[in-house]
Amino acid sequence: VSTEGCARTTNASANQNLTGRIVKEHIVTRAAPIPAPTTKCALGTNRKSFRRGFSCVCKPGLIGQYCEQTIHNPSDKEDERDLEQCSLSGCSELAGNGVCNQECNHFACEYDGGDCSEGTKPFERCQHKLFCAHRFHDGQCDERCNNEDCLFDGFDCAGPDPAARKNPTWADLPLIFLVKPETFEMEIDTTLNALTERLKTNVNIKNTDGEMDLFE
Repeated sequence: VSTEGCARTTNASANQNLTGRIVKEHIVTRAAPIPAPTTKCALGTNRKSFRRGFSCVCKPGLIGQYCEQTIHNPSDKEDERDLEQCSLSGCSELAGNGVCNQECNHFACEYDGGDCSEGTKPFERCQHKLFCAHRFHDGQCDERCNNEDCLFDGFDCAGPDPAARKNPTWADLPLIFLVKPETFEMEIDTTLNALTERLKTNVNIKNTDGEMDLFE
């Protein structure tokens, strides 16, 4: 929906606007200063409206709460480098053989033709696909990847302390895999990526005293 010429009113104070996004049944909001009582997304971007606010969907090359900041995108060189590596590793021949070949387990190689991602394309709807795939869960917050389509940057923007996250919902989910523990450990990254994509939430292996809780 185009926002050009549209204005928005709010019950917040004159110098604040509440923006938010819905994450399952929780609503996460934050207050931010605005330059004027009526604020809209930058020209050419889309706006998603929620009950308590809105968020801007930035076009490539723009970031920020209202898509007002221009960025340099280094993804092109990364794409060329990764595609070359896919070719050197013979990934086109290995893709789709039912085995996750780690040398092809990258976005540019389509995660070994889906063998390493359970046939899914985790960043298919992400606006900055390659950039966010490279920086997923690397400990650095990349705002352009901090949205549902880009898997919330692996929750890098939530901070290292779970208690600091807004509206967290944590649960233990016991799972039974019909494989030996050593086999599971070899495929653990692929399994967690697939579970994260299917469940639309962050999935990790619980550990005690630094050891993963895996039982045979």
